[in-house]
Amino acid sequence: MSAPIPEAFDSEVDLLSDSGLSQLAEHAHAISGCAYSVVAARHGPGRWSAASWGVDPTAVGGDRLIALALQTLLLRKPWMVADALADSELRLHDSVVAEPWLRSLVGVPLIGEQGRVLGALCCLDPEPSHQIETLGARLSPFARDVRNALQHQLAQRVPPIPAERRPQAPEQQPQADTACQVDREALLDALQALFSLGRAAGVGLLRLECLDLDRLTASIGVEASDQLMEALAGRIRSQL
Repeated sequence: MSAPIPEAFDSEVDLLSDSGLSQLAEHAHAISGCAYSVVAARHGPGRWSAASWGVDPTAVGGDRLIALALQTLLLRKPWMVADALADSELRLHDSVVAEPWLRSLVGVPLIGEQGRVLGALCCLDPEPSHQIETLGARLSPFARDVRNALQHQLAQRVPPIPAERRPQAPEQQPQADTACQVDREALLDALQALFSLGRAAGVGLLRLECLDLDRLTASIGVEASDQLMEALAGRIRSQL
């Protein structure tokens, strides 16, 4: 059973400080039993910090491992990989085919009020996991406690906007059904974190979920679907 965050985290430790994040990373390591853990937190728009356990960012592959862990920021749900060598997206990743020989990971995005990503927890190991679902369930209560504590501390730092000064939401307009929808603000925020925290050079992994892609392919054909994906990639590159 996972241990809760010690009360000192709420009352004495600044979770957005380097020491606070380091304690969270150590706690995630103790709960998961994984060799490596990474915790990232969002201070504000474009402002991120991270801490790790068992990972030396200056060692061979250490920076790539941290950058990979931060991919959790791009997801809206837990990311679990039991064996990276059997995963089509990760099997050729530098941290899998070379030092530190990553084989399994569990990443949990910390989603606050109004769907804003506050940070992420990620635990990684050089051995494949035969109980990846159990590991994810063990980390979930800890991730929830960290999310609540971060949300509370951020609220203490930023005064709430008076109701009369809050921008009014525009009238909702019906949107056309589309196969691929991108939350531009969330995507930009996550990419900013990757750029500011990840030290790895070279090509990164950008994970996007395209809804109903099978239905789209069945409707317009494989060739046209591939062309649409290429056009989407070009538009992301040119407009981000």
